[in-house]
Formats: sequence, structure tokens, C-alpha cells
Amino acid sequence: MKKIITLILLVASLFTLGQAAEEKLAMTTVDGNKLHMVKTPKGLLFDEYKGRILFVEIYGHRCSYCIKAIGPYNTLQEKYREKLAIVSVEVGGLDDKQLQAFDKKYGIDYINISKQEAGEIVPYVSKIGGFRGMIPFLVIFDKKGNFYTSVSGPISKNELESIIEKLSK
Repeated sequence: MKKIITLILLVASLFTLGQAAEEKLAMTTVDGNKLHMVKTPKGLLFDEYKGRILFVEIYGHRCSYCIKAIGPYNTLQEKYREKLAIVSVEVGGLDDKQLQAFDKKYGIDYINISKQEAGEIVPYVSKIGGFRGMIPFLVIFDKKGNFYTSVSGPISKNELESIIEKLSK
């Protein structure tokens, strides 16, 4: 009887550890769509973008480098639509209505989320990528959701394309 109880406790504790290692979170995009994120020990996965390279950008609406990155991100998103997902989080304080206007003004063609709706994604990718407060801050995850690299400040479209090509293999 003691062996059975011990076995049950062991299985239950392993199940609990597995759940703690992969915590599910939900967030709402500026368009009102729900995204479901799983925090993993090596990175993160979005249920909606499994098997794709993931760019998570932390940016501000007043940051000139951030605004300059919109065009290249749109181009990359269009070119690599089946391989890449870009999720940006605006941390400058815009609410969803203001962020919708910002999206329209700059023609953003990728996922955009306000800080209020982003939940734990900002602190989590900040921890993983070593965010020190400089924006834009880009965290890149491979197709399996594992952390690949992070970049503070501007990065060229060619450099990003090189990373996408490397991670696509």
C-alpha cells in the first residue's frame, strides 16, 4: 500500500513540475484577437504560431528607431508569412484605441499589443533576452520556441533576413 501511495505522489509531483515549467497565458491584440502563449524553460511559444520563427519587439510609439523599423518588419512579415510571426508590444502608454490609430497611420501589418493587454510577455521576454530599458528591443525565438538572440536598438533588414534564413533550415 505504501508503494502505491508513493507512486501516486511521485506521478502527481512530476505532473505539477511539468505544469510549472510550461505556464499558459493569454493576451489580446489591438485588433481584439486572443493570443495564447506558453512560457517554457527555454523560451516561449504562441499556440497560433507554432513552427514559425518568432520576433517579439518591445517598442515605444515616440521612438524614431522603432517607427523606422515598421517598414522593414512589414516587408519581412509579407515575404516570410509562412515562416515568421512578429508580435510587437507598445510600452509607451497607448491604449488599444490609440494603438489602432497608430497601426493605421503607419500601416503595421503584424501583431501589435498594448502593454496593458500584453500580460506577462514583457517581463518574461525581458528576463530571457536581458532587456535593460533600451528600445527598440527585439527578442528572437526559433521554430521550436527556444530563445535565439536579442537585440537592443536598431537592426538592419538584411541582418534580420540572415537570421530568418539561418533559423529556417
